[in-house]
Amino acid sequence: MKEPLFDLIHSLSKSEKRYFKLLVADKQSNKAKKYVLLFDIIESQKEYDEKAAKSKLGKLKENIAYFSADKNYLYQLILKSLRALHAASSVSILVHNYLIEVELLNDKGLPVLAQKQLAKAKKLAKKHELFSLFLEILRWERKIAGIPVDRKRLELEQLHYEEAKKQLTNFFSYEFLYREAMLIRKETSKARSEEATQKFETFIQKAALQSEQVPHSFYAKLRFYQTLAAYYYSIDDKEEEFECNSKMLGLIEQNDYFKRDHTLDYVTIFSRYLILTKSVKPNTYKDTLLKFNNIPKLAKGKVRVEALVFTLSNSTEMTRMIKENELEEALRFIPEVERGMKKYGAYVNEPFKMAMHYRFAYVHLALGHYSEALTQLNRLLDTFQEEVRPDIFRFAKLLTLVVHFELGNDTLLPYFSQSFALYLKKRNVLFKTELILVKYLKKLVKIPQGENRSTTFLAFKAQLEDVLADPFEENFLAYFDILAWVIGKIQGIPFRDARQEG
Repeated sequence: MKEPLFDLIHSLSKSEKRYFKLLVADKQSNKAKKYVLLFDIIESQKEYDEKAAKSKLGKLKENIAYFSADKNYLYQLILKSLRALHAASSVSILVHNYLIEVELLNDKGLPVLAQKQLAKAKKLAKKHELFSLFLEILRWERKIAGIPVDRKRLELEQLHYEEAKKQLTNFFSYEFLYREAMLIRKETSKARSEEATQKFETFIQKAALQSEQVPHSFYAKLRFYQTLAAYYYSIDDKEEEFECNSKMLGLIEQNDYFKRDHTLDYVTIFSRYLILTKSVKPNTYKDTLLKFNNIPKLAKGKVRVEALVFTLSNSTEMTRMIKENELEEALRFIPEVERGMKKYGAYVNEPFKMAMHYRFAYVHLALGHYSEALTQLNRLLDTFQEEVRPDIFRFAKLLTLVVHFELGNDTLLPYFSQSFALYLKKRNVLFKTELILVKYLKKLVKIPQGENRSTTFLAFKAQLEDVLADPFEENFLAYFDILAWVIGKIQGIPFRDARQEG
């Protein structure tokens, strides 16, 4: 059961919780005490349980007859405390608060004082390109000033309005281009066809995407480069995608406001740059990683920023270690990642946790720790819903077949193979390679252990090589290097060594 109050309470940082309790304590009433108790009860729950919350509150001699109303009031109290605590935490909030003060002062019949606050709001909005707020500021200027005293004043007002509108229109044109690019990127990934790819090729020819001079503002330029980066990602042009991300970071490095007030966006953009650095400028990777890990210092204790940096940094590092076959290092890294996931709790998203368990399993498989690999895969399949990361869920099922084969569970394998084949049939097969794996595992288990299976593995390899010549099928190897695994079986060497040779 989804409960907004539960989600809100569990999203609060330690400082936000402390400030809320100080704010409520100032009220010094029995009712205030009740809301602190209800807050503590819901905070202690790992999953929302209304029946248990009411029962605990009742046992503390509190009236629970209006429990829904109490929850709503507590929700509003928390929002009020957040507004008070973060009143000056970002430029956008500060400008909004100035506008509230403008309205209050104007309603009090104090236009001169209102204009002073409006001037502060205007200066900030103009400096930081808050164009939508700038239009609201211009509206208040006209309202407070009343009818213009002369034509020159009227023309100046119109000029300011048209300029703000022009900037806002320019930004939104790039905002929607970016959103369209991300949608096409998603469709291209799903469709796996020339027709889908051509759709992106046509889109990228739009006039607005042909010159860096067309986007006017910082935010429009950011969306311009993000749109191009999405295209280059789609066609797997890492050099050009890296160039776009480099230009984005160049813009951001000159904008302290963006780094401070939009740190999460900064982290997300930087993380892609970090990933690309491994391929395009590997000699700068370690320094770039160090700089990325230092970003939380900008955020002044924001746990969400720390958690996001932890998530993206460790995801990038674990992927690098697996790709470069640094498996012992990856194995030593696993406990550190697990401690981080426990430390940041709900701040670490489910897709990351799911992907990490898959990588843990992959490391154990490559090192020949088959029981440990199976434990990680079972944990993944039992803990997470498929819709969180359908690709990871699917490959976890597939890797489970491989692990059972390695464990010599020949009696169980036909059942698991048939189950996986039905699973693929219901969801439409994404890769032909999946069907080939199921087909040959069924053949292999029919050959008693100890007998020569090399002929079957050679046929397996030949069919894989034929199918993996298709660039779309080659994407399968990003999840499981099946060709190296089969070659290892043919040559009688461990999977990790076959990956090294490959």
